[in-house]
Amino acid sequence: KDVNRGEVKALSELLYVYDWGIDSDIILENGFLPPTTFRNYVVVALRLSEFEKVETFIRNNASLLKESQRENAINFCRARVAFHKKEYSEVLSYLNKVNYDDIWYNVNSRYYLLASYYELEEIDVLDSAIASFIVFLKREKSIDAKRKNKQLSFAKYLRKLVSIKHRPSELVKLK
Repeated sequence: KDVNRGEVKALSELLYVYDWGIDSDIILENGFLPPTTFRNYVVVALRLSEFEKVETFIRNNASLLKESQRENAINFCRARVAFHKKEYSEVLSYLNKVNYDDIWYNVNSRYYLLASYYELEEIDVLDSAIASFIVFLKREKSIDAKRKNKQLSFAKYLRKLVSIKHRPSELVKLK
């Protein structure tokens, strides 16, 4: 509960538990680190703005991922780090290397892709990417309705945000 609220002490303790669990092989499954655990570590470290720690973690623990999962996990997590460091062109570069066969990577990579285009003010590309994301969501059967609606709302509001970005009074209304 404290972790979900972003409490620094709880997040720091969670990183300690992850480090301990990896070092003692407790959270490894048949000698491998699950990609979800790998990604969660990165999320927690980024919430603490521990950029050096997370980059060290990725470098030192990538070999614990199954080879078939390694490249996606590394590139997605590096994209996430670059996004938090506001290195949006780097985000695009890393996301370009992610294989979107996995629905989780597909959906979450698109979030970072859209947000990066927005930050880079690549409006034409962003508009096209939003349209593509909406079509993808409407066609994708493996995403439950609640999550699909949340993502469609994100796309809808991002599109509105782009259209009113330079009109402060409209931005206040949208907020």
